[in-house]
Amino acid sequence: MKINTKIRYGLRMLVTLAQRQAIVNTAELGKDMMVSPKYLRKLAGPLEKHGLIKSVQGIYGGYLLNRNPGEIKVADIFEAFSESID
Repeated sequence: MKINTKIRYGLRMLVTLAQRQAIVNTAELGKDMMVSPKYLRKLAGPLEKHGLIKSVQGIYGGYLLNRNPGEIKVADIFEAFSESID
């Protein structure tokens, strides 16, 4: 099965947030993941809409997991990006 870039980076984003267990801004996430913060903001939209992450506004804002890491399935990430698992 071929996994597209959005899903691959979305998964990495969730893993990074799970490891940090705190609010992480896109600049820090980008540095950790070696990905553009702008691209991460694009990925965050579908992940947030699907309830996987939560955004926190403000000067100390960023993203954090919206669920317990053990409750998140890879299928949830596919669904967030409207992909099917074949």
